[in-house]
Amino acid sequence: ARAGRAGRARMKGAVLIVEDEVGLRQGLCDVAKAMGCEAHAAAGISEARAVVAAQAIDCVLLDIRLRDGDGLDYLVELRATARGVPVIVATAYGDSERTIRAMRDGAFDYLTKPFDLGILRATIERALNQRALAREAGPTLDPPEALLPAAGQVR
Repeated sequence: ARAGRAGRARMKGAVLIVEDEVGLRQGLCDVAKAMGCEAHAAAGISEARAVVAAQAIDCVLLDIRLRDGDGLDYLVELRATARGVPVIVATAYGDSERTIRAMRDGAFDYLTKPFDLGILRATIERALNQRALAREAGPTLDPPEALLPAAGQVR
């Protein structure tokens, strides 16, 4: 049992991929599995809600333009319902206004399509490491957003 736990601590985690394009969704799941992660796929927001309700998720890769709703609205919902789970948003090249909104609304990071596989893997790894560290630290009095300077106070 101890060896299994040590292996799990090395980089395993459950990754939810919310992407409406079937080929890309499958490819992203394959990348997560190759990293040693448990991959959960959702074609849209309604499927993602069902996965989050049924499974412990450690990281979400969220397309911000989905057929069944706005990924940015779902990001806000996730920040409230899946507290502490890092959300990586995926955006098309040149969608800077929505990217800025995603970061303001609490996204862990953003990736542009088409994905650079090295950057994709590194970003997922960072998100899972952050999640693992947060779990080890236990609950905090303030959400992470409270520790950030308010808009306009950045120097």
